[in-house]
Amino acid sequence: MRTSSFLSLLFSTVLGFLLLVASTPISALNAIPYYDSVSIGTLIRDAYPTAGISSAVALNEAGDTVGYAMIDSRFHAFVYTQAHGLDLLPALSADWPNHTAVDITDRDENGRVLIAGNALPASSTDQNRDPGNALLWEYDTTTGQTVETVDVGVLPDFSLSRINAVNNTGLAVGFSRQDVFFGAIQPMIYAHATRSLQPVNLPFTPADINNKNWVTGAVSGIDGAVRALLTPYGEVLTIDVLGHTDVASVGTVTGINDDNALAATVGFPYTDGAGRFMTGAAQYTNSAGWNIAWSSSAFDWAHDLNNAGDVVGDIGFSNAIRAALYIDALDQVFLVESLIDPPGYFVDSARDINDAGWIAGGYAGAVLLQRTGDMPPPTPPVNLTAMPHLPTWQQPWNAITLNWENTSTLTQGYFVERRVSDTDSWTEIKANWSNLQLWDTGVDLGVTYDYRVRAKGLAGFSYYSNTATATAPSDPVDTEDPVVTITQPSASDTVFGNVSVVAEATDNIAVTYMEIETQSASLGRKTLCWANNITVLTCSWNTRKLDPGIYQLDALATDAMNNGSHHRISVEVIAKEKGSGGDTDTGGSEKGRKKCTDGIDNDADGLIDSADPDCQ
Repeated sequence: MRTSSFLSLLFSTVLGFLLLVASTPISALNAIPYYDSVSIGTLIRDAYPTAGISSAVALNEAGDTVGYAMIDSRFHAFVYTQAHGLDLLPALSADWPNHTAVDITDRDENGRVLIAGNALPASSTDQNRDPGNALLWEYDTTTGQTVETVDVGVLPDFSLSRINAVNNTGLAVGFSRQDVFFGAIQPMIYAHATRSLQPVNLPFTPADINNKNWVTGAVSGIDGAVRALLTPYGEVLTIDVLGHTDVASVGTVTGINDDNALAATVGFPYTDGAGRFMTGAAQYTNSAGWNIAWSSSAFDWAHDLNNAGDVVGDIGFSNAIRAALYIDALDQVFLVESLIDPPGYFVDSARDINDAGWIAGGYAGAVLLQRTGDMPPPTPPVNLTAMPHLPTWQQPWNAITLNWENTSTLTQGYFVERRVSDTDSWTEIKANWSNLQLWDTGVDLGVTYDYRVRAKGLAGFSYYSNTATATAPSDPVDTEDPVVTITQPSASDTVFGNVSVVAEATDNIAVTYMEIETQSASLGRKTLCWANNITVLTCSWNTRKLDPGIYQLDALATDAMNNGSHHRISVEVIAKEKGSGGDTDTGGSEKGRKKCTDGIDNDADGLIDSADPDCQ
């Protein structure tokens, strides 16, 4: 909207802003907000199949959102409104093929807004930082049409310029520069009412301007964060040096609200595990000074804040970057994606927040988050059941097994309570449990218990589930080991041929498994035989092909609870040549030779009576 007088336009703009504020009261975030997501990035890709990344950078109190999208290898500025959806903003000229939108005013009484942006050359490498040619779009939200594209231009004796922010009075701030990579930087202010561009004598580049004409930025060295009050003509009325926090230095200041509170990114004098210096998002208020809103990695930044002091930005999370929201009234930071219904929508950056709590963001895909109200607590779990758990060898404990069903996407953990049945005192036995099953192993034998479960989300606890009742097992868990003994042969026996190995076992309840093994240095371990549910185990051990030497025999026994024990002896295996008296068939030991007086070949080796050396 063009007028002939700076004063008339300034008056009408301010009046429109005051009327908007009067009709739309600030709804400060004093509870956890709940959001619906509008994927502007998806709308862009649907309309322009060649589109790539996009980002929503700023929004106003009506939710009108601006940003940029990569389409056909060029950056295009866009505006999104509830009534008209997505609209690409017109280019300044063919000489400036890339365009980005960086800020937007509130609607005036006619529904018109000013959108601040920048036209960039084809060689631009960073659409968020490179200077080009500053411009404004006047956009009519009632018709969905661009009324005018305004060439803000550059200061005299400079070749490039950039706008960083615009306020509701039509004042835009930024800088002019000689070249993209070098040359002096001159802060500037543009008054849309008079179409005048003026230099500003500031020691910093203004990053943002509020509706009271205060600008903010950062100065390297001891000054840190700085804010200044300007006139529309570029005069500096006041400069406040706010310095650094007590624990971190202010690197950049990115936002100032109408109470002159700041959002800033700070750096800490220590690194993460990869050698990167840790950063954080900070907030400055006149009443409390500096406050670190969050800091967890080297990728934590603050982008902007609203008039309630709520800060949005980015936070390093699980080897990725996620959008973050600090709610001043709660003094608490949240992952933005955890506040979205339905869940599962990942937001990798939060760039701006309005007084209603709406958020614009996204680095790879532009998104608008519309606040639908305060987040409710989760709904209660249902179908809680309780069953006695008898011990097994895989799960050797007495317990009561609890199972239940979740009913809410807001659930982040479960809290389980127990009482002795028909008593009044409940005790919490598990907090922040993440599964839908729990073994209560702290039960007493034969006692009957009542159970209930409730869910917890960001907004608090659900109501309780139904009550389930079960009686714990009455018998104690069997922890007594069986006793096993090798009864044949005896320890240190000398054996040869086929040897009978016998083991016997006993248990307080029952032996469920027995096994006999042999082991030597040359052959390792070998199982001779095994069986289930017996107490006497007999194996035949053929030692004929074994090298002479010391061998170990192991007998093992276990019960149903996998309690086990073993018995080990050592025996010596000797070699006997056929015809020399060796007991090569029936097996045995030197100690166990029989007297052969019946005149027969007792061991089937072809020798009888006294001719057999095995007979004594």
